[in-house]
Amino acid sequence: FIEKLLDTYIHKENDKKQFYGVKFYPPLGYDPWPTDPEQRDKVIMIYEFCTKHDIPIMTHCDDQGFRGVPAKEAWKYTAPSSYKPVLARYPMLRIDFAHYGWQYNQLQKNPLSLISGLTSRVPDSPWFYDLVDLMQLYPNVYADVSFSGSNPDFYLLLSDYLKSLEEEQRQTILSR
Repeated sequence: FIEKLLDTYIHKENDKKQFYGVKFYPPLGYDPWPTDPEQRDKVIMIYEFCTKHDIPIMTHCDDQGFRGVPAKEAWKYTAPSSYKPVLARYPMLRIDFAHYGWQYNQLQKNPLSLISGLTSRVPDSPWFYDLVDLMQLYPNVYADVSFSGSNPDFYLLLSDYLKSLEEEQRQTILSR
């Protein structure tokens, strides 16, 4: 079924298909690297197809939005770190982490960030830093500012963070 969907609808090379990428929405229960062998075979099929044809994947990556599973399970699947085994096996996989790994839920943030004046003006989302680490390790890992960018403070935090980096790190992140 998955093979048929990919072959039927996803644009490859010079064909005229309707879709140009795949979107995952982990809060609905999509586990990027399931332990169940049958479920893992399904995601492997998708990752191999996307890698072979250089098809981009976009994955939801903030702690907001509609959930089909309990919050802790949704956050586990949504965290950028859940893609570490995927990227270890498919290092050339092209994947965009939507919303830049932003976390709004205070339970997931550094408690010191809640006390004004004790932290610098850089992002306080652990997922943000996990995503930046993946960007440094893998050449086709990207982030976008969809939704997060609707908050003007996000740009100030991102800008301050970028200014704190060495030039090579900053250029890697700016290019993606």
